Amino acid sequence: MLKSHNDVHIETAETRSGSISHIFRADPTNCGDWWSLPAHYFTFPNHDSVIDINDYEPGMDFNRIAIIGGGGLIGPAFRQLEDLIERNDVICIGWGLGNNMTDDKRTGYVAHGAPLPEYATRFNLLGIRDVVEGLRWVPCASCMHPSFRHDYPVIHDIVVFEHKRIPLNIGPFPRMSNAGSDIERVIRFLASGDTIITNSYHGAYWAALLNRKCVAIPFSSKFYGFKHPPALTTIDGWKGAIRRATAYSEALQSCRAANISFYSDVSELVFHNT
Repeated sequence: MLKSHNDVHIETAETRSGSISHIFRADPTNCGDWWSLPAHYFTFPNHDSVIDINDYEPGMDFNRIAIIGGGGLIGPAFRQLEDLIERNDVICIGWGLGNNMTDDKRTGYVAHGAPLPEYATRFNLLGIRDVVEGLRWVPCASCMHPSFRHDYPVIHDIVVFEHKRIPLNIGPFPRMSNAGSDIERVIRFLASGDTIITNSYHGAYWAALLNRKCVAIPFSSKFYGFKHPPALTTIDGWKGAIRRATAYSEALQSCRAANISFYSDVSELVFHNT
């Protein structure tokens, strides 16, 4: 079931078949994006029918059911999502989608969250990775990756995990970026730190799954919806934020249970519509 980017076929309208399309940001150069796809971990009919959301165009030929996610696709960078939800010929399931309404990659800091747009409530079935009143919480499906079930030794007091386009000038600590698709390597690196300093959404999420403390410098509204939140701060405030950072021993079990339960509901919806 688990695939590297070399094993997943990204389809076009001409090659699609079957009843389900899996849509996400199919970017093998961003580890979090790549491993957010639920079809990496759960069995579906024609689970290789994968489409990059950036390749979606209004009115294009489409399968009857679309499983969209994960990733921070609810935001102005992915306006095609609204068009897809509005289609009457497609049953839309949102899985592990997240708020990405505001971001500032230039300064690397956003001071607060942002409300979701109205269209985000119009899925046929929605599980959202943010904690939002009235919506079902279903975090990123990458929690199902088997590497999170291992125990890893703490080697460093602090490690830095930075977004590939927003370097963190914090040091001198071991560091890695979210570039590439080698999640096993990333997990081993994150687990090697007692505290992780990051500006990567998945760096913060995976830190919680690994029961590690985390300090995050938020460049987007997506950092303000965690159920197991990191200590948020500006880049200059990271030292003080370490004292507020918390490890969450229950995070992995909680996140996995939410995904397994959602898969059951997705399977029922798919069964009744295929």
